[in-house]
Amino acid sequence: MDRSLFSRQNWWRDGLMVLGWLFVVGLAIGMVWYSFANQPAAPPADESGDAGPPSQAIASPTYVLLPTATLTPTPQPGLSSPTPEPTAAPPSPTPTPYIVSGADGVNVRTGPDTSFERIGYLDPDGRADYVGVEGDWVQIRYEGEVAYVYGPLVTIVEAQAAEAIAPPETPAPSGEIVVWSEELAQLINQQRAAQGLPAYTYSEPLKQAALLHAVDSADRGELSHLGSDGSTLSVRVSRAGYSSENVSEITVTGPAPQFAIEWWMNETPPNDPHRSQVLSASMTEMGVAVVAAGDTYYFVAVFGQP
Repeated sequence: MDRSLFSRQNWWRDGLMVLGWLFVVGLAIGMVWYSFANQPAAPPADESGDAGPPSQAIASPTYVLLPTATLTPTPQPGLSSPTPEPTAAPPSPTPTPYIVSGADGVNVRTGPDTSFERIGYLDPDGRADYVGVEGDWVQIRYEGEVAYVYGPLVTIVEAQAAEAIAPPETPAPSGEIVVWSEELAQLINQQRAAQGLPAYTYSEPLKQAALLHAVDSADRGELSHLGSDGSTLSVRVSRAGYSSENVSEITVTGPAPQFAIEWWMNETPPNDPHRSQVLSASMTEMGVAVVAAGDTYYFVAVFGQP
């Protein structure tokens, strides 16, 4: 047998086998490389060096500052306690208004003027049921009928629901002419100054005594030194709070203060009772009032020495 041929055939066979194995190995290596080349990247390792599970991306929150507001809780139906119904207080009894007459009492007439008939008289502090107000006059219930009294001479009590006459601290009835009262006082002091005598000083109690007597005189339409209740001058000044027995009074009706002072001073001594009071050296104080009743004016001046 030819050994060279045999050897040559084995060499080709072995060579082909080697090339086949090399091809298979290369193919396997290529497939392994290809698989690794297309593998997704591994997540980064944590601080311990171990790769953690895949994490999801978390968006950072955005904070917006809003203005603060005070919230008032809204009561929810069925959650709030029911508000108890207020218990109505029983109505208080309505007081019956009435009037009280002043220190000089007051005449009762059939109408709101001195021209109406006088049908009665209320003593000082006398009472009568109040009915209403008509101008300066107050309607009252007198002997079962509606009658009238002069408002400034009475006080209405417990008449909250009715129109009331509220006298000021210094009574000044609507019938008084305050300007004339002041003018007459000045005229009196002018006469005293002309005779070298000191001026009279003003006295509130004497003013009240003069005013009430002037109003009373206008109410009854008669001027005298006796009040409608029979009071004398000393009684009237005492009621007004003036403590003295040395008092005097002069009166007159006329159209103006200048007429009054001229009528008083137009007297001849020793028959000069009015002039002598204007020029009295023993009196030091006075109160003057002028009251109108229709077209008639009542002038009253009261003098005293406390």
